[in-house]
Amino acid sequence: MCVCEYFPRFSGQAAFHAGTLEAPSKGAALSVQVEADKILDCTGLLCPIPVVKASQAIKEIEVGQILHMIATDPGAPPDMHAWTRQTGHEMVAEDADDGKYLFWFKRTR
Repeated sequence: MCVCEYFPRFSGQAAFHAGTLEAPSKGAALSVQVEADKILDCTGLLCPIPVVKASQAIKEIEVGQILHMIATDPGAPPDMHAWTRQTGHEMVAEDADDGKYLFWFKRTR
């Protein structure tokens, strides 16, 4: 069972750092270790390639599993938000770190 199913919903921002969710809530932090079932490295690729590759990669994992995507295209965040709205898959978390955009998607169907 994926630990992501047990994440509480927060009214603030949540950030992943090296597989750990830190979600500030009134001065407290929650840390949960998350392991991706598949990692997709889209470093150096520009739109629309990260979206195309994410669409292909999500089909290679089972429903409920997690796809971790790494991208460097500054257009990736809005593209991937649109992709989740269009496909129905869940963006569990996202983070930006030193020019890299990190996404965790849960396959929902």
